Amino acid sequence: MIAEFRDYLKTLNVAENYYIGKIENSKEYTLGIYADSTTRRVEAFGKDGSYGTFGIRLLLHWNKNAKETEMSARSLFETIRYIQDTDMTHTEDTGDSSEEASTVHVQFIDWDYNEPIFVGTDANGVYEYVITGTIYYRK
Repeated sequence: MIAEFRDYLKTLNVAENYYIGKIENSKEYTLGIYADSTTRRVEAFGKDGSYGTFGIRLLLHWNKNAKETEMSARSLFETIRYIQDTDMTHTEDTGDSSEEASTVHVQFIDWDYNEPIFVGTDANGVYEYVITGTIYYRK
């Protein structure tokens, strides 16, 4: 799920660098994608539900200009705000001259807040914003 979402964000060209689960603090214009453990539970009638949830957290690690960083965070949020009914695909090189693809159908994303949240600067003075939400996907 997280690799598919990262690869989808890459197609939107919203950052220069993309990382899963960590970022390299020395690189500006970076988007870190993290799994968020505060996922909402989906209750289904019957034995199996057709949808699942996946908590997501985005860390925009931008530059040393507060205004530029805020504008970039708001632009990112508006770009991803209404994602719905979308297939997200991740292709991985298996090393033996072949590729393996996995696709997730995202029904919608329920963002926790109506805007990116400012979280301050890192040790190098680079401004950062966080966007959190829950992805509802088809099983």
